[in-house]
Amino acid sequence: MRFFIVILCILSFLFANSCGKDRQIEIGKEMLRSGRFMEAQTHFENIIRIQPQNARAHYQLGRVYYALEQYQKAVEQYKQALNIQPQNPEIQIAMGEALLFGEQNMEALRMFLQALQPSGPPPQPPRKQGGKERRIKNQYVLKIAGLVGDAFHVSQLTQIDKDNCLPSFSPDGRYIAFTSYRDEDGEIYIMNADGAEQKRLTIHPQKNDYSASFSADGKKILFASSDDRLSQANVTLQSDGSSARSELFYLLDLNGNQMTPLMNNASPIGNPVFSPDGGQIAFEANAGGNLDIYLMDTDGKNRRRITTEPADDGQPAFSPDGKYIAFVSRRDDNYELYMMDVDGSNQRRLTYTSVDEYDPAFSSDGKKLAYVSARGHDLELMLLDLKTKESLQLTKTPGANINPAFSLNGKLAFASDRTDYLEIYLMDLRRPMSQTELITNIRKMIYRESDE
Repeated sequence: MRFFIVILCILSFLFANSCGKDRQIEIGKEMLRSGRFMEAQTHFENIIRIQPQNARAHYQLGRVYYALEQYQKAVEQYKQALNIQPQNPEIQIAMGEALLFGEQNMEALRMFLQALQPSGPPPQPPRKQGGKERRIKNQYVLKIAGLVGDAFHVSQLTQIDKDNCLPSFSPDGRYIAFTSYRDEDGEIYIMNADGAEQKRLTIHPQKNDYSASFSADGKKILFASSDDRLSQANVTLQSDGSSARSELFYLLDLNGNQMTPLMNNASPIGNPVFSPDGGQIAFEANAGGNLDIYLMDTDGKNRRRITTEPADDGQPAFSPDGKYIAFVSRRDDNYELYMMDVDGSNQRRLTYTSVDEYDPAFSSDGKKLAYVSARGHDLELMLLDLKTKESLQLTKTPGANINPAFSLNGKLAFASDRTDYLEIYLMDLRRPMSQTELITNIRKMIYRESDE
């Protein structure tokens, strides 16, 4: 009997110790998620000091260094973790990412291949993968795909050799309104969701029309118009309070092509967007040298300010249920994503990075947020899971990938200058890159890298 009691005590101790380790890792991960990078660094360093063979602690410390843009230090920690767990694809991908942003492209690509094609004999006998294992494997493929190209299949909708940008889906997902510079000035156009039947809606030769937003019934389009006539897109991802621009908002009736201004005089305002129920309009406005977010009725009246921070707040985006507004704020030194209740209360930060982030757009189920990140030397699309706070990179191409807009059926429209001009593209989030496609693409990249 005493023997069994001793065994039980040992097992209980081991279980408690294991739970304690897991708990300490989770505490550090929460520090990292909330942007407390220096606290997280100290925390994981202390764990490693006591448990030098703790692969998870080395991995998480590597993530801290990566967030601090100390890529070589991140690589060193990932190497330590891989010495302990050599075939861990999560660590291999993280190391590849750090190598990539540390401009060690060839080493990064080889590490990604290693994660996709693990060495060593397969499990004996081979067993069928369960649903959870397949999901995890697919997540690894998506993670790598977005770091080296497009994570999902992409089709090009406009091919005009003139800038086209700022796509916006109709509520039923059948049409896309956008801004085009094919007429040597910014005009509002509309096309089918597959890019067919592109049609001009506005005729303002001396103005710049942009930021189209459909009404809830799809019968009207709200847009902004300024006197700054442009022959090409001016990619301003976030205005600031010092901007001297003056604009008018218009409502365009698609049935009769009737255009109605929502105010009598131009003022320093921008980025208007309809609420999902069509009852109000969110927009940004310059109030005494400070950019803030406002709401107003659809007739332009009853204007009220819902952010009051001294830092600039802009680019409002409604959640599908109309309860929340995502926006961009510079209140923490760089541009980050925030969210608040529709009345301006309960403002909370969503992203914690050292780079600027812009252009929030809710998915149709309200669970994810697409946005633009100034990662590396380019502007890339990201997808934030609002529950886990984890972000997935969707694009990796030279230049800019901007202006994300979701459809109802799992597709994401965006503008990209991966060719010589900004064009509208459509990413099908139901068609991820396959492992076979990704391996082929990476091998081609390695060949090109070695040939240069």
